[in-house]
Amino acid sequence: MLNAFWESLSGEVTSRWARHLLGPGLLFWALGGLALAQRGDLALFWAEVSQRSGLEQTLMVAAAVLMLILSAVLMQRLRLEWLRLLEGAWPAGLNGLRDLLTRRLAHRIAREETRYQDLKQAEAALTPRQREELTRLEMRLHYVPADPADYGPTRLGNILRAGERDSAYKYGLDALVCWPRLWLLLPAEARNDLAQARERLEEDAVLWGWGLLSLVWVALFPPLGLISLIWMVVAYNLALRSASVYADLIMATFDLYRHKLYTTLGWPLPPPGEAERTHGEKLSEYFWRGTLPE
Repeated sequence: MLNAFWESLSGEVTSRWARHLLGPGLLFWALGGLALAQRGDLALFWAEVSQRSGLEQTLMVAAAVLMLILSAVLMQRLRLEWLRLLEGAWPAGLNGLRDLLTRRLAHRIAREETRYQDLKQAEAALTPRQREELTRLEMRLHYVPADPADYGPTRLGNILRAGERDSAYKYGLDALVCWPRLWLLLPAEARNDLAQARERLEEDAVLWGWGLLSLVWVALFPPLGLISLIWMVVAYNLALRSASVYADLIMATFDLYRHKLYTTLGWPLPPPGEAERTHGEKLSEYFWRGTLPE
């Protein structure tokens, strides 16, 4: 939901594309070279290169470096698309698959919630192993949207939606509307922490994208498929950790700084509890439509 906001701030991050993406790009093209070597095409290529003049060899090396740089830049430009893919924001043609995976994930969440409640009720008599299970379930359910209508087909998407929808559940503040305003009111340290967490998340999404693209080399050398799959699994798990940190920071930002939205506008602070949701909904409506509260 907040992807558009972060895309508008991407200029600061884009300047650091080489540090973050050149490594995965090198690995991607190295796997391609390995695939060609297994076919014998690489040996023929090097034999051809060795017969060229020094100038021609220099130009070929420059062309290879340029290809590597351009591919890294392109992947950086597509970082939000890779993240949307991991979130489950897929094309309309995949609606059936998205709905199927969402239902399966919802059933699993329901089972985990039931198990969590059972363990919680008997917490005093739990064994050490059961306490570990309770803690693990509590952590997993923390990153699940409160409203099942917000469930998506991927765990990463649900983690991000849990963070972005938390302010609406607790305070009536729509993150899509309120976030750009709240961002301007945050202290520099908080903005820096959020930007770094978001950058790490996007880096992990791009890393996963490189792993997905490396599957093209399987047609030349099938054993590389295992390397690509391991790459994608590792990158996805890194993205899950980054998404959890980012979601926690989004929640904490609204918990600690939401009152700045009211005080900056000169509105009275809302009372705590359920009444705050009503005030938050009115504030969100004002930001979105300019509708003043009655």
